[in-house]
Amino acid sequence: MGERMDKRIRFYIYWILGFVLLGACAPGDKEDVYTEMRAFEDFSRINGDSVAIVPRKVRLKALQKMEEAKDSLVKYNYLAMTLKTYLITSQLDSAQIVIQQIHDFIERQHSSSQMADLESECFNMKGNIFARVGNMDSAEICFRKAYELRMRGTRIEVVPDILMNLADANNRLGKLDIGAAWYRRALLMCDSLHMASTKKPPIYYGLAQVYVTMRDFEQCDYYYNLAGESYDNMLPYEKYIYLNNRGTSYYYREDYQTAIKYFQKVIDLVEGYDDMSFELNLGRLNLGDCYLQLNKVDLAVKYVAKLVKVDVTASKYDFEGIDWQAEKANYKDIINDIVDLAIANNIKDYKQLVEVIDGIIKVTDTTYVTDANANELLNILDKIVDVKVIDAIIPLAVKFGVKTLGEKGYTVDYINSLTNEELVEDFHSIVNIAHIAVDDLEIVKYYNKKFANDLELPNEDAVKSLVKPILELNIISKAEGKLATMLYNKLMEQLTKNSEEDKEFFLTVEDFKFETIDWVNEETTIIAIIDAIYDAARINSLDTLGSISDFIKNQGYKEAKYHNDRTGRVLTALLRNIKDSQIIANIIEKCYKFGLSLAESSGVVPFSINGMADLSKELLIADIDVLADILDEAIEFGALQYIDDKDIVGIDATIAGKIVKHLYQLNVVKENIELLAYRAMNYYLGLFNDKNGTNITVHYSEIQSVDFANEFEVIGNAVSALDVLLKEKSLTSISSIKKLFENKGYNNADFFTVVTGEALSSVLNSLADSQLLELVIVDFANFGIDKLKDKADLTPLKDAFTAEELVADIKAISGAIVPAIQANLVGLAFKAPVEELVINLEAYRQIVNEIQSLNVINKKYDVLASILGNKLLEALKSNDTFNENDFTGMSFAEDASAIMEALDYLRVALESTDLTTVSDITNLFKDNKYKLYAYENIVNPLASAIESLLGAKTVSVFLKPMARIGLDKVSEKLPELELEFLLNHVDKEELVSDGRLLVAYVRDAMDLGVLELVRTNDIANFDVLKLADMVEGLYGFNILHENMPRLLENVLKYLDKKVKIDLVFEANDFAGINYQEEFGKLADIIREVKPLMESVNYKSLSNLTNCIKNKDYTVKNFFNQTAYNALINMIDKVADVETIVIISPRLVDYAVNEVYKKDIDIRFIQDGSYAKELIAQDVHTIANVARIAYSFGIIDLLFDNELANIDEVAINQMIGELANLNVLNLYYSKFVMVGLDYLETKVLSKNDTKAGEQLTKAIKNIKEEDFVGINLADDFAGLQNVVTAVKKLMNAKNIVSYTDVMLFLDAKDYNKKEFYNVETGEILAEVIRSASDIKTIAAIVKAGSEGILGEYEVTSTLTRDEVALDIRAIADLIVPAIKSDLIGLAFKESYKELELHIDEYKQMLAALEDTYILNKAYDKVANDVMTLVLKKLNAKQKVAISDFEGITYKAELPHLLSALDEFKSLITNTNIKTVNELLDFMKDKSYKTEEYATRENADLVLNMVNAIVDTRTLQVLLPVLTQHISNYLNAKKNLDVRYLFEYATSEELTADVKAIINCAYELVDDNMIAFALFKGEIDLTDFSSINNAIDTIHSLNILKYNKGELVNTILEKLKITETPIDLSDVDWDTENANIHVLVDNVQRLLSVYGANTLPLIKAMDLSKFVKIGKNSNEYFDILSNITNVLSNSKLFEKTALIVAPKYLKADSKYAALTNIHTIYANGVELTTDLANLSTVLGIVRDLDLNGFLRNGNDYPFNKVDEITTLINLVCNTYYLNNENRLSEIIACVDKLVKQDLSVVDVAGIDLASDAPKFVEMYEFFVEISTS
Repeated sequence: MGERMDKRIRFYIYWILGFVLLGACAPGDKEDVYTEMRAFEDFSRINGDSVAIVPRKVRLKALQKMEEAKDSLVKYNYLAMTLKTYLITSQLDSAQIVIQQIHDFIERQHSSSQMADLESECFNMKGNIFARVGNMDSAEICFRKAYELRMRGTRIEVVPDILMNLADANNRLGKLDIGAAWYRRALLMCDSLHMASTKKPPIYYGLAQVYVTMRDFEQCDYYYNLAGESYDNMLPYEKYIYLNNRGTSYYYREDYQTAIKYFQKVIDLVEGYDDMSFELNLGRLNLGDCYLQLNKVDLAVKYVAKLVKVDVTASKYDFEGIDWQAEKANYKDIINDIVDLAIANNIKDYKQLVEVIDGIIKVTDTTYVTDANANELLNILDKIVDVKVIDAIIPLAVKFGVKTLGEKGYTVDYINSLTNEELVEDFHSIVNIAHIAVDDLEIVKYYNKKFANDLELPNEDAVKSLVKPILELNIISKAEGKLATMLYNKLMEQLTKNSEEDKEFFLTVEDFKFETIDWVNEETTIIAIIDAIYDAARINSLDTLGSISDFIKNQGYKEAKYHNDRTGRVLTALLRNIKDSQIIANIIEKCYKFGLSLAESSGVVPFSINGMADLSKELLIADIDVLADILDEAIEFGALQYIDDKDIVGIDATIAGKIVKHLYQLNVVKENIELLAYRAMNYYLGLFNDKNGTNITVHYSEIQSVDFANEFEVIGNAVSALDVLLKEKSLTSISSIKKLFENKGYNNADFFTVVTGEALSSVLNSLADSQLLELVIVDFANFGIDKLKDKADLTPLKDAFTAEELVADIKAISGAIVPAIQANLVGLAFKAPVEELVINLEAYRQIVNEIQSLNVINKKYDVLASILGNKLLEALKSNDTFNENDFTGMSFAEDASAIMEALDYLRVALESTDLTTVSDITNLFKDNKYKLYAYENIVNPLASAIESLLGAKTVSVFLKPMARIGLDKVSEKLPELELEFLLNHVDKEELVSDGRLLVAYVRDAMDLGVLELVRTNDIANFDVLKLADMVEGLYGFNILHENMPRLLENVLKYLDKKVKIDLVFEANDFAGINYQEEFGKLADIIREVKPLMESVNYKSLSNLTNCIKNKDYTVKNFFNQTAYNALINMIDKVADVETIVIISPRLVDYAVNEVYKKDIDIRFIQDGSYAKELIAQDVHTIANVARIAYSFGIIDLLFDNELANIDEVAINQMIGELANLNVLNLYYSKFVMVGLDYLETKVLSKNDTKAGEQLTKAIKNIKEEDFVGINLADDFAGLQNVVTAVKKLMNAKNIVSYTDVMLFLDAKDYNKKEFYNVETGEILAEVIRSASDIKTIAAIVKAGSEGILGEYEVTSTLTRDEVALDIRAIADLIVPAIKSDLIGLAFKESYKELELHIDEYKQMLAALEDTYILNKAYDKVANDVMTLVLKKLNAKQKVAISDFEGITYKAELPHLLSALDEFKSLITNTNIKTVNELLDFMKDKSYKTEEYATRENADLVLNMVNAIVDTRTLQVLLPVLTQHISNYLNAKKNLDVRYLFEYATSEELTADVKAIINCAYELVDDNMIAFALFKGEIDLTDFSSINNAIDTIHSLNILKYNKGELVNTILEKLKITETPIDLSDVDWDTENANIHVLVDNVQRLLSVYGANTLPLIKAMDLSKFVKIGKNSNEYFDILSNITNVLSNSKLFEKTALIVAPKYLKADSKYAALTNIHTIYANGVELTTDLANLSTVLGIVRDLDLNGFLRNGNDYPFNKVDEITTLINLVCNTYYLNNENRLSEIIACVDKLVKQDLSVVDVAGIDLASDAPKFVEMYEFFVEISTS
């Protein structure tokens, strides 16, 4: 039923849903929703039948349409359509999800008939899903709900389908009567709805099926026949249901032949549809069943084989001899068992049985899975296999099974070769195995609980009991390895399918040789594995399935808690147990080889092990036991602990030693040890060689000589011996050992205790017995020699010793380890501070005694002594060297005794002190302790010790080098001072003589107070004169006589390093100097210190040193007259010292470089011109300046920052003296540049103001060449004048002292407006004029201004003298600027408060009249100024210098002055005194008031503008300014008038401006200002100024070709139209003439009316123009003229109707009369009517209506022609004749006359055609009236 219903739903359901959805949409969206719903309905109609054929394709389309739909209801209709497709493709889960989505949507909506339809569809589909899974109770409920909802909906056409579903559900529930009733209701519904007969077949075969169930085959055939009548119109699935159900009806009648016909038709029908595979298989099964009932087994098998897709032609079946009747009894027995089982489990029918089995397989229902059911089912299976028919078709079943497995990738074709008996036997065995699984393993419990995590592990014994029967199965035991091969391949496939690396497992299936394995014999191995698994699980509490699962899933084998010793021993036991496995035997050799390869390739073994012996499987299997033993020892050692913690706590080195010894028992090791040892040693030696550049190797033959059994014992013993060391140092874990090495804990003296030493001695003694060590010890000794080559060349010692000698020395050295530790000497090897070493002479004696017999010392003493001697000299920084010959015949033993004798004297010296450590000795000088030991009792023993050492042969060789070292020690006080050369010309005797002299000199020095100086750091009574004598005494040394120039060279080099002055000279630079005199001059300089000390009361050496240290010279009191003069005298005498004069240029260079470091670059002094003689002269000049400065008060200024009176005379004297400086005269221009650079970088760089920025630009532009030709004396004279003028300014401001100056500057009084009065201005002018005489200033101003202005510079064309003159002119601006208060602007006063001083402005402008910059460079100035202005205005226009060529300021000045004069008169008239008043005047538009808007003021404004326009500068700028303004209007005001000025020249624009000004003059004269603003009267008799203005505008150059475009611009700006009007055919001269005519007629109109003021004009009563009165004829004439002009105007014709909407309101009550834009279709109609109107008005004028209407004149009966013309013209106007015009006019007039004119029916009136009738009527009237 469910399948039939799946195919029953028709596309018209979606039509119903579509109409329903329309009602759910909002009113505003109805059109869109309707369109979308129609699209959905079309989609449903087109694809409805395709749902059952191509469901997936339809689903995809529906989902795409759903995404495109906007309306939610339409979206869910598309979604509902997918439900059917999911049902057809059996995707029930997806269908459920969609149903839920639709339900959720419905719940959010309001109830409606449309929603009822949608919800009905959901319940209908939900019922089908329940029917599919056999839940018919729920299905019936859903179908009933669907029916009820649909009856509340809008589309009841689909109700029959729901009723059929309800009927089917009741039938399946066994309620056949109810089902039949629902079917009949469906038929009634179809009839009542007048549905086509093609809709009824499903109902017919539904009823037929009811009667089949009731076995009423007559009624059954009746309804099937009715259904069959519409077979051709059925959908494929409907045809299938019809054919299948009808075939079933014949099956129940046992009419198998007829049934076969229908089932064959089923197969023929559905074979063409991919989605009907289930129906196809069901058809084949039904067909096979029929053939079986007919005893046609072969055909039955054929169709069943097709069902399972098995080729039956390749199989043989033996059905001969089978008693089918007897077999039926067996079937019956089996079926009875199945029925009993079903009844016991309350299974009622076959369908339910299928569903139960499906639930069990899918583990969705475990209700029926019990032990009893399982065992009963197994018993049934046992019986089934015993049935002969089954036995006969076993090959088919097996073939199907093999094929199915093959399709899943499990190839077990070999099973096909087993006999039926073997297969049956296996089947029974499998059943027995299954019984064990059920009874003993409790598999049912595990299955029902879905192998839940909390289940305990299966019974171990039961698991083991399954091993044997499984292995004995024929499919395993007779598989000949094929099953194992297949399973292994599948396992490898699974293991590698997710692997990123495409690598094959090293063991191939062939390696296992599964065909050779007797699986029954593998039982023991498998049992052992099971035992190991269960043992490990018990040990680690893995007692549930969950724990095992988690262990595997979480890779528990990596967790520390499972790495325990008990588990490890389980694994080693397993290792021992599996060694007898045939599988192990088959693969062990391959595993061994792979292990070797892996070890090498993976780097586990870093060296090549290629070539290792191929061991037999017997030897390898034997190694398994040894390996297990080693693993047990490793476990005991803590290996498992290391796996987790990477550490082992509680290390026992003796166990490690055992492991080492045990390794040799492995056949893998024993059979390959020589190769391994050879490769290993050479590998690690290779690493050593690579790192150290050596070539140490061992030969294989040497390895062969080694007794490895003994070697493993030796190494094992050495390892075991380490246990004492480890325990001593508490190294109980690997981490502690690693930490020891990582932290180099062994690298300190504390590590080496006596116990440690003893342990190391033991290890060394053990390793000394190693044959492997003996093989390489000589090479390593040579390596050590080579390693020390950078420190000492020990090459002669290479290969000097045998291996035996070196081994003996190792043992000897091991004996010295403990004494060395006791003597604390071990620490020195680990770089312990020597200073901390406690001197232990007795221990040293013992060490010397132990090592004096060493082969490496005594055998090559001459070599070692020379090397060590050279190392000592090197350590002492001596350049002397020794060779082996220097020590020939000497020995260490002989010198050892001399050394010990010297140590005895040293002991005596030390016993007199508290010195116990090396640091005590070294700190004698570091801590100044030597002061405490500067006594005889210490010095004499030290001398004796030196004398003893001189007696030693080795020490005697060191005598001369030590003398050189003595000089180096002197140099230590003067670092980097080279004195080595002093010994070049001195022999031993002279050296001894100088040494004795040095001792005497030291004693003399001590007599003079050196000991006092040493102890107290001072000499109380320091005699400077005696010091001078000592300086002279130094010349008595032999080493100085020939070496003074060289000594000076070196001393200066030393000072060069210290003071960073280039003092590098050659000795020749100082040749020829009388050094005796030089020392005298130096002494004289020192003697000058005497009066200095006396003047400041200095007596001790500390007084003098503290003066420098404490900077006493920075105190004012220090500089008394005597001290000051003494210092000057010292400077003079220093300049007289020839040596100092020679180095003075270098001193100057140093000073220059130091200044350069402060970013002041005067390195130009270093060009060589500034010679030493000039320097000396400048020193004297500076001294003179210093003396003047003292009288000036420089000391007070420096120390007190005060000068009581600033003496400008002294300043000018110093300026005059400085003018004589050689350095200034040589480099004046360069010094100026340096000063400017300093100003820029040090001062202005900190000033981020605009002024600072401008000054910086100025300075950057100044070049040195700007100062060429300047005379220093002249400029300094000018500077003196500036000083004098500044002093005058100071006097004026009462600035007397330095403090006054600072207060003035700090207060920034100069930055205050109050500072600047007229007197100050006059003095400042004098200062500027004086400064203008300084050519340096002029040069700076000229070049600086160029820098500031950059591209706008204007002084480049001026000379320096012209700039100076312009500076003088600038001085003349100061006083008028102060008087006019312009100076306030400089102090940020608001310009608005500025009083206007026009005379002073004129004075300032006049002052600049003859300036070069404004005349000679006017073109550049004007260009630059205007360029800046344009840039400020963001103008794109540019000007060029050439534009201003020929213009001068002098020529422009009169126009500017004239404009100022006019401006002065204007502000006088308007009483404006300040800028603020001027701004307010403009802001308040006071200029529009009657008081100020006078003709006089207007003339002044025009005069001012005219004067400005007269300037050539403005005339040049007019094109630029007009273009910029037009661009601005376009960009900002959206007013594009650029075309007016685009091509206008300066001359044309000037002419236009002049014309406009002249026009303005005339309008002003005609009182137009008063007329426009103040009700002023105009002369109605003279409109000439207006006409002139019109002509002026018409003649403007800018409008010459742009009038039409201007009209369009105006229309666009007034928002009248954005579409340009084509005015190309307008004759503007004609239009100009027309305007004049209009003006003339307006003048007449105003004159007649008497309106001569603007208010009167605005108040004019327009009705007077059409009312009959005395002036009517005049008005008619004027209006006739005006309308005539307008009718002739092309411009009016093209614009009138466009302009009209802007000003004629659409809602006006006169709209129908006035709105010409709605009355006329085009301008031609309008101008035509205006022309006719002009004629009409002329006729009216001539008729003199006033005469006969008011004055009693006769009616003009004689003017019939005129009146008939008037009638024709009026009746033929467009105004009256355009469509519906009369109705509009009547309606409008109705409102005006307040009469009901609506009764007047003007429809159909045609005035134009009626005109002749009107004329005829008039003529008739005249005729009657005149007869």
